[in-house]
Amino acid sequence: MSQKQGWIRISREVKEHWVYKNPDMFRAWVTILITSNFKDGKMVLGKKVYTIKRGQSSMSLRSWANELDMGVKAVTTLFDMLEQEEMIKRKTIGKGKQSTTLITIINYGKYQSIQETLEKRKGNMRETLGKHEGHTIEEGNNVKNEKNAIPLLEDFLKYAIENKPKVKKQEVELKYNSWVANGWMTGGKKPRKIVNWKTTLLNTLPHMSETSGDSHGLIF
Repeated sequence: MSQKQGWIRISREVKEHWVYKNPDMFRAWVTILITSNFKDGKMVLGKKVYTIKRGQSSMSLRSWANELDMGVKAVTTLFDMLEQEEMIKRKTIGKGKQSTTLITIINYGKYQSIQETLEKRKGNMRETLGKHEGHTIEEGNNVKNEKNAIPLLEDFLKYAIENKPKVKKQEVELKYNSWVANGWMTGGKKPRKIVNWKTTLLNTLPHMSETSGDSHGLIF
């Protein structure tokens, strides 16, 4: 069970961590963060109802393999490393064929704050950007100049998929989150303010990987 909504926060200190120095590992770690629950939920497994808490995921190893685009053995090795580094905890819930792996992210609060606070932060960022560009924010977050506004994540994803149907959704989400966390600026050695997000995204899409699947199945 996963909830693909909300935000994560990543400290700049992550650049000093071993997981950051391996692009595949870093992508996998961020995917684990954004795939896990941002609030408590319920799931039925066999004849029992389980509470999957904030910062947990109840996906099977095979589902994780599909999500991370890795083999099951590679996922197991990754989880072994993350557990050894006290970044996650694992346990099996259920019995036999009606069982799955429960992943708990340790110190999840460092990556996920209260949703209302994050939405407020995003709203403040939009307002600041609008004022700087001489635009006004109307009721309901309607922005007069759409190309300069920070879009909703689902609009960002939709535009990316329209222009590159097989682009990996996780990479698009990661790019969006990094731009927002950076004050709606690109990353790299010379960050630039994003004036037209659609144009900037179009220039970024050729550098993003493609999925081997036929559809994305967007769920929000």
